[in-house]
Amino acid sequence: MDVILPTIPHTGTNLVLRHILGGFTKVQNVKHTNNGGNNVIFTHIENSDNVRIFLNQFLGKHPIIIPLRHPLLVAVSWKVRQKPIEVLVSLWGFLIGFIDPHSPLYLCIDKSNRDSQLITLMMFWD
Repeated sequence: MDVILPTIPHTGTNLVLRHILGGFTKVQNVKHTNNGGNNVIFTHIENSDNVRIFLNQFLGKHPIIIPLRHPLLVAVSWKVRQKPIEVLVSLWGFLIGFIDPHSPLYLCIDKSNRDSQLITLMMFWD
């Protein structure tokens, strides 16, 4: 099974890739996979045009997981790295406007019960 993981930087990408979907093969920014295994195809949402092209290849074919952290925690992380907050705001807008209508599965990274939440979400894929 392939899973699509479009993420806003600093919202939990590495946590999901390393710990939650650690058994999946990591594939970044590809057009398709043919290995028949469990793949997590991921990209950062940094440029809406590139992400739109990336996602259009997979929409409706594979489940989408979006990790979410509290927006204030993400903003602090961006501020520490001297990234413009205006870009973060526009990425949230893109996520809501373009990706949310495709019914992604949101994984709340800051919640203590995130692992049980993921197990519950994965039951829908079987």
